[in-house]
Amino acid sequence: MSFPHYFSSVVLSFIVFILFVLITPTQHDLSFTYSFSSLSVSGSNQHIDIPSLDVFNTKFTHNKSTGMFYYKNNYIDVSKFNYSGVCGDVFKYGPNTKRDLVIGSYDFKNKCIKESVYQALEMTRIAMPDCRIVFLLFSSIPSTCVGNFKRLSDLHVETYKVTRHPFQDAVVFRFIAFRNYITKHIKEIDRVVIIDFRDVLFFADFFRTFSANEVNWLLECYGTNNPND
Repeated sequence: MSFPHYFSSVVLSFIVFILFVLITPTQHDLSFTYSFSSLSVSGSNQHIDIPSLDVFNTKFTHNKSTGMFYYKNNYIDVSKFNYSGVCGDVFKYGPNTKRDLVIGSYDFKNKCIKESVYQALEMTRIAMPDCRIVFLLFSSIPSTCVGNFKRLSDLHVETYKVTRHPFQDAVVFRFIAFRNYITKHIKEIDRVVIIDFRDVLFFADFFRTFSANEVNWLLECYGTNNPND
């Protein structure tokens, strides 16, 4: 196995969370309503009209007493998750703000953005309405992908074109691009979450789960075919 392929397989098994100096954010008055035709999210800094999630048979609820967001579809009901006691202690830090950043990348390869990626972006925006979401693009949106850019814009996703050499694989080069972007904008950022939007979903405000003094790596969870595991 060549080193680039070995390295890419290693980095894909992790999600790195880079944390910077954290200021104390204020609580947001956040609410949203859901119907089978639209989803509206309002926060202290912005108002977002999110496209319909009918195709996923998806439903979101918000418990204002706990501040938790819950996600539900045909396969999972997050409201059944146990957030009591020590399981809820993880949500002990300040909520997302406009100085918090979720960053990922995408290489079109002459194909349009997959619906699963939009679902991940929609869930990210619902769970964390005030944070910045940055999408680094390693290629231009194909002209045949009508509406791709608008859907990103509707979710307040910032897109930036990144130039790379042909011999640079996007899977590996993205981490260099992340470093370059974060370094350039370091004074505008307090906390950062680096993810792959293809397979990472947020069910709640993830920024409430870590402090400014941590760097966390998460192993990928591939699941199991054994229902007893």
